[in-house]
Amino acid sequence: MARIHSVNRKTVGPKSASAANGKKGGRPKQSLSPATKMFRRQLTVLTELGQTPKQVMLENMLYWHKRTEAAEKAIMEMLKAQDLSYEDRMRLLKLLETHVNARDKSQKCAVDAAPYCHAKLASLTLTPEKPKDERPAVSMTDEELVEIVAQGMSTLVQRKQDAAGMTTIEQPPQIEAAE
Repeated sequence: MARIHSVNRKTVGPKSASAANGKKGGRPKQSLSPATKMFRRQLTVLTELGQTPKQVMLENMLYWHKRTEAAEKAIMEMLKAQDLSYEDRMRLLKLLETHVNARDKSQKCAVDAAPYCHAKLASLTLTPEKPKDERPAVSMTDEELVEIVAQGMSTLVQRKQDAAGMTTIEQPPQIEAAE
């Protein structure tokens, strides 16, 4: 049965065939998409084989690290020779290139694996120091307020001196209470 919109009297039908039958379209809530199901199956197979993404990244990092060490060892052996022929020098340059590339790839693998191996540091929330006297300033005497301000000034002067590398200690200006 078609509904009639009251403003312009146009006939408005159901949005889809399933809505006409009283059913909602699409995937049910809390169900997984086919892509997610496939990904989880693949991950399960890899895990059973002992190959998680973390393990693959670490294995690649170790592989490239070993290549780096091998190239470095070969370079050191070649450098021990006093007189190198042109071919030996070209081989040395090729080994140096291999060494640099292997180090770079090892570094990239380490960067990729780091989030899986090391937890991120939590951001720090700095809270100001609580004053020794928790009373509101309204209930303090003038002398108490002057003392608190003088202590703050003394700390401020000391910090400025420390930052400037000064060794002499200047006395903070004296503040007198208003009467």
